[in-house]
Amino acid sequence: MAVAHSHRGAPLEGVDPRFDVSAGFMRFFGAMCTVSTVSRIGIADGDDCLDIWIRLGDDDESEEEKIYGHLQDYRFRRERPSVDLHVIGSEEGPNLFPRDVAIVFDRA
Repeated sequence: MAVAHSHRGAPLEGVDPRFDVSAGFMRFFGAMCTVSTVSRIGIADGDDCLDIWIRLGDDDESEEEKIYGHLQDYRFRRERPSVDLHVIGSEEGPNLFPRDVAIVFDRA
């Protein structure tokens, strides 16, 4: 039997001091990842908000509505950081994210 130590968070030397997202943002991000039509999510640091880029794997209107519902819930709770959402449809091509977008989710 193997035992692993439980650590609470990353060691401080490995954490970017600018990384400051709320638990509410993490719930929002997790909700986006559960939408079945979302194939890729990227994040870029905007001037006064985070730019969230979402690529759809297929165009399913009811699934796409879930994305906007999660965004509306997040904004209603006035969570931080503020976000701007950019959704790219499946017919628009796979390489439309700007260069400064970090890919943080890619559905296999």
